[in-house]
Amino acid sequence: LQKNCSDYIDLFLIHWPVPGYFVQTYKILEELVREGKIRSLGLSNFSEAEYEELIEGGTTVAPVVNQFEVSPFMYRPELLQYFVDKSVVVGSSKSLHRADCLDHPTISSIALRHGKTSAQVMLRWSYQHDM
Repeated sequence: LQKNCSDYIDLFLIHWPVPGYFVQTYKILEELVREGKIRSLGLSNFSEAEYEELIEGGTTVAPVVNQFEVSPFMYRPELLQYFVDKSVVVGSSKSLHRADCLDHPTISSIALRHGKTSAQVMLRWSYQHDM
């Protein structure tokens, strides 16, 4: 924290739910929230089952966000709705998916038809899906 000239971290994400460890890790981070060193906790790449395991594991600080891949190539509306119903904000990672997807024929044709780049088409898709 001193290196970053700050007294706290706004949001700390657990990047991956490592089986057997993520509940314990989250509880340690909750201590840092209570000490004021972290303001909010979040998740990344958690499924519904992993979220339930976390909540049922005796955690006390609700996660504010779950970040996972959302793109035209990886769209899971039921997962999105699950976290919306739990009042957990969904953060999109990999909105542009992978660089090779920017050359996908469907994305390229939409971009050409609208005078946009493939990246703009992918980002527009994300925007239209509340990402």
